[in-house]
Amino acid sequence: MSESKSSKCGPHTTIASNEAARLTQCTCGTYHLQLIRRGLTLQLGLDELRQVSEALGLAVRVADIEGRCTPLLGEDVN
Repeated sequence: MSESKSSKCGPHTTIASNEAARLTQCTCGTYHLQLIRRGLTLQLGLDELRQVSEALGLAVRVADIEGRCTPLLGEDVN
């Protein structure tokens, strides 16, 4: 069985954190974006992190302009 990526990661340094999310960087250079309440962790390279950050920022601006919060689970976002 091959070794998983998570077992190769070493100690993490916290870059940013709040009640909803935590961003850490591993000694291997990978960024780990943890969505705390969802129990989901994404492992991202720097370019991916930039693109995800840009997309999330745009989504928040659009939601703010439209005056609505994020959809509830199961709601169609189209």
